[in-house]
This record gives sequence, structure tokens and C-alpha cells, in this order.
Amino acid sequence: MAFVVKAIFASVGLMVILLQASCVLVSGRPYAEIRQWTGHGALSTYQAAIIGLDGKMKFDGRQAYQVEPGQHVLLLATSGPTRPKDATKAVNLVVQVCRSYLIAAEHACSSCDEWEPIVHSVRDISGCEVEPADDGKSADTPTGVGT
Repeated sequence: MAFVVKAIFASVGLMVILLQASCVLVSGRPYAEIRQWTGHGALSTYQAAIIGLDGKMKFDGRQAYQVEPGQHVLLLATSGPTRPKDATKAVNLVVQVCRSYLIAAEHACSSCDEWEPIVHSVRDISGCEVEPADDGKSADTPTGVGT
């Protein structure tokens, strides 16, 4: 019995150490967020699924991706009213540290095939702040981890 209890405590201790290490790694590097917009808007605004990010195909059903600040290439698919010939489109997006970008599809009309990817809105990531550098200029190191 004592052996089992010691093994459980050792496992829990290892998990806590790994969790703490992963938090340090995530919170110490600059990040931004790209999200699929899931709201209801104008009749011609639809959800755009992120199916590729920087050349990697993403089919895991996530709606948000943490990325490094800078330029990224998104492959998007529209959830629009019809199945357009151009059901997927690639778009370049430059993101800033501690900002969350909501991506949507804007159709020419509520029943049209023609569409363009849009940035529906940009928001600050809650709890993420950029620490100022020693020289007084802004650095790309966030404090806190946002969702």
C-alpha cells in the first residue's frame, strides 16, 4: 500500500513540474491569436474555417491558433450559402503581439458564390501585456497567458 501511495505522489509531482515548465515556456514568448469568427452578423457574413496555417493543414477542429507575431498564410474555407467553385482561399495576415484576430468570409450577397476572407475584428488578448524593454521602447515579450 505504501508503495502505491509513493508512486502516486511521485507521478503527481512529475506532472506538476512538467506543467510549471510548460507555463514558463508559453508565457515567455511573444504570441498572437488567430480565431474563426463564430458569431452572427450581416446576411452576407459567414464563418470561415481555418483549414491551413503556414503550409500545415489543420483539420483538428480548433477555432483558435496561437502564433508568433508577424506574417502568416491562412487557407480558409467558407461556410457560405452555396458551394462556390473557389471554396477555399489563401490569405496573408500580419498579426501583432497580444492581439486576437477573428477571421470570417464576406460574400458578395447572401446567396452569392463570390466571397473574400476578412478580418471581422481585432481584440486585445485578456491578461497579455507587452513588457517594455530596458531602453523604454516596447518589447515583444508578453506577460500572462491569454485564451
